[in-house]
Amino acid sequence: MKVDFLSRYTPRLMSAEVLEAIFVQRQELAHNLIECIRDRILASARHHTLLTGARGIGKTHLVSLVYHRIRDMKDLQEHILIAWLSEEEWSVTSFLDLLLCVFQALQEESKNSKGTQPCLPTERVESLYELPIEDAESDGAALLKEFIGDRTLLLLVENLDDLFSGLGKDGQKQLCTFLEENNCIILATAQSYFKDVKQKNAPFYGFFRHEELKDLNTSEATQLLANIAKLKGNSALESFIQTPTGRDRIKAVHFLAGGNHRLYVIFSEFLTHQESLDQLVDAFMRTLDDLTPYYQERMRFLSPQQRKIVDFLCDRRQAVTVKEIAQRCFMTHQTASSQLKKVLEMGYVRSEPIGRESYYELREPLMRFCLEVKKQRGEPVRLFVDFLRIWYTRTDLEQRLGRLPPNAKLEREYLLHALRETEEEAEEIVEICLEDYYAYLEEENFAQALQIAQELVAIRGHIEDWLEQGYCLGVLGRIEEALASFSKAIKLDPNEPIAWFNRGIALRCLERYEEALASFNKGLELNPNESITWRNRGATLGNLGRHEDALISYDKAIELEPANANALINRGAALGNLGRYEEALVSYDKAIELDPTNANALINQGVVFSKLRRYNEALVCADKAIELDPNYGLVWNYQGWVLGQLERYDEALTSYDKAIELDPTDADGWFNRGWLLGELGSYDEGLESCDKAIELGEQSSFVFLNRAEYLLALNRWEDGIAALDKALHRFAHADEPDTGDEKAIIRNLFKSTHDASIWRSRISTLIELYDKHQVISALGQGLVRSIPELMSEMVSDKARQTWLEVWQELTSDRTQFQLPLRLLNIAVRYRETKGDKRVLLQLPIEERNLLKPLLRIDQP
Repeated sequence: MKVDFLSRYTPRLMSAEVLEAIFVQRQELAHNLIECIRDRILASARHHTLLTGARGIGKTHLVSLVYHRIRDMKDLQEHILIAWLSEEEWSVTSFLDLLLCVFQALQEESKNSKGTQPCLPTERVESLYELPIEDAESDGAALLKEFIGDRTLLLLVENLDDLFSGLGKDGQKQLCTFLEENNCIILATAQSYFKDVKQKNAPFYGFFRHEELKDLNTSEATQLLANIAKLKGNSALESFIQTPTGRDRIKAVHFLAGGNHRLYVIFSEFLTHQESLDQLVDAFMRTLDDLTPYYQERMRFLSPQQRKIVDFLCDRRQAVTVKEIAQRCFMTHQTASSQLKKVLEMGYVRSEPIGRESYYELREPLMRFCLEVKKQRGEPVRLFVDFLRIWYTRTDLEQRLGRLPPNAKLEREYLLHALRETEEEAEEIVEICLEDYYAYLEEENFAQALQIAQELVAIRGHIEDWLEQGYCLGVLGRIEEALASFSKAIKLDPNEPIAWFNRGIALRCLERYEEALASFNKGLELNPNESITWRNRGATLGNLGRHEDALISYDKAIELEPANANALINRGAALGNLGRYEEALVSYDKAIELDPTNANALINQGVVFSKLRRYNEALVCADKAIELDPNYGLVWNYQGWVLGQLERYDEALTSYDKAIELDPTDADGWFNRGWLLGELGSYDEGLESCDKAIELGEQSSFVFLNRAEYLLALNRWEDGIAALDKALHRFAHADEPDTGDEKAIIRNLFKSTHDASIWRSRISTLIELYDKHQVISALGQGLVRSIPELMSEMVSDKARQTWLEVWQELTSDRTQFQLPLRLLNIAVRYRETKGDKRVLLQLPIEERNLLKPLLRIDQP
């Protein structure tokens, strides 16, 4: 969508589409305003709202947007009348004047609404002009009341303070009475929360819900400019905003605009200016020239004393006390204080309380620029020096100065002035940047914090700036860039242990464990008393499989910080990896004693109980961890696994579903869910879960082999064999070979049909496949483990015998199947003879002992 017209001063002229497209910051407020209006219309609730803020802050934009949204709500059209008064109703000096303005607004809305709003009887309005004032006022109020009827009148009023000033006290009382006695709701704006609504003796005291509109911050300003660029089809501006230079210039505009929406619209075309300094001066001056009438008009709203104060602050260029303002403006302290209070409310100045004093300065630096331009006498324009200082970085200024030809005297003078100003204010800028940086960190807004850290690197490049930049990059997952930042910090100061520590963390994230270990060792060489470095050294040694060495590191960390629960958890993990489970449990007990709310300690303790097959105790750990943090998906995942080991499958499925609900991108959760559904025989759903786990990055042998198993169980034989072939090719020859669950594959084949020819064909395919991957013995073991499935009362002797014969026919000549066939043969005969134990005696005792558990015969 490309739009050429964006109104700078009259947003109500813009279309609903444009208003929506560039709307930022106030979505929640707009929604709440509309809901209040709906409540008033549909539920007779009383909600009147006054929006306040300086000129250009976006009040009219918000009102215009609310107007369009309300007008487009079809369920309200039969219940509402809208009267949007002109922005400046200069003619209102009485309640009658206001009524006439409302009638005019209703007539305009009727024309614009295409028949959805009824038309006011024109002849009755005209007849009012023939009556005496009092009668006209009375009849006008009666006419409006009658026209409203069962509907609700929504009055949109801008500059309510000016309107009330014209109405006077009597007119205000009449309006207040009318609004309270009729179905009316008013949404109004003003520059400040003025005396006619905040003084206790005022007719409208306590009448309005007050909303003060906030300035844009830099993030919101960036979004506004991006919206404007997109709306206007300005791809150059849209791309430029995302660059570091673009972000810097937005901050420059933010300095000039003071968070004012209107000024961002004006400066949106100024941001990408790349020409020479002469052209930039010209463009900047033309922009100021365009804005000067706007600020001059704002000055006219002030009293002579207020203008004097504002003019002094323009010249002063820094925050000053009331005492200095009174002295320099030749007025009493009381007068200065009173006038400052008024211009503060009107949004012209801002104040900063420090101790018992308040310091005042202009709210918008651009206002000072525009008013100052009238006072120049040909010398270097001081305001443009300020502009250069914030528009370009110090490096930019130095580079431009170096490229100037010898005869460029004016440009050289500007740049030298700007550089001097930059040097003087560098310290102040650093303080502001640090304040912003830590504020963003507290909000966990790491993208914005990174931008500030990059600014600090550009401004001064201290080691701490590189470390903070690296930290933000690391949190944002940009590990290689973080590593580069930490390496730069080390170059600046090779003896800074924190830099070596951070470098080790980045290298460990990149799985470059030997290098990470070297970094941690260097950090400990510089500061051997840092517990966290010993812990991370231990974790890195664990990654390298050096668990004994890792345990030594964790012991050292605990020696330095005995009350650190995380160090004890790390120690427990190392002991678990060494198979010293009872000692590991002791470590976890100590960690939980130190920090009973540590869910990780409970999970790790539960894992050790699981290794010891103490599943009920493991489940207690999982339950406690969920109690502590019910939104921790990993705990639900673990609880599901433990419940699965206890064969409480339905409960386990509920746990896995909860884990996935909390984190739909958790590949482990989907894998575990798939495994469990396979155990429950829900192969379709199990297959879907396996596919989802693989899509999310799960690459274990189990998920691919399970997937093949489920396809075979669903009788999708060709797909299943193809999947099994790929899985065996990938995992049967790995360092830790895995061939899947042959028992389940053979069991499902037996249960799928009793047709000997199908059995013969499919068993032949399996033998071929396992032979191809040189894991044929695994198939023989699977045949043995599937024997219990044949023992069911539901299986006929004939089916068992046929199954045996097919396997004998296809594998009797294979060495790997001699034992499996003997065990299968005796199992079939044992079942045919109704459990005659003499059949078992035909097997050697060691083979007999293998078969008895499969036949559920108690061992002697």
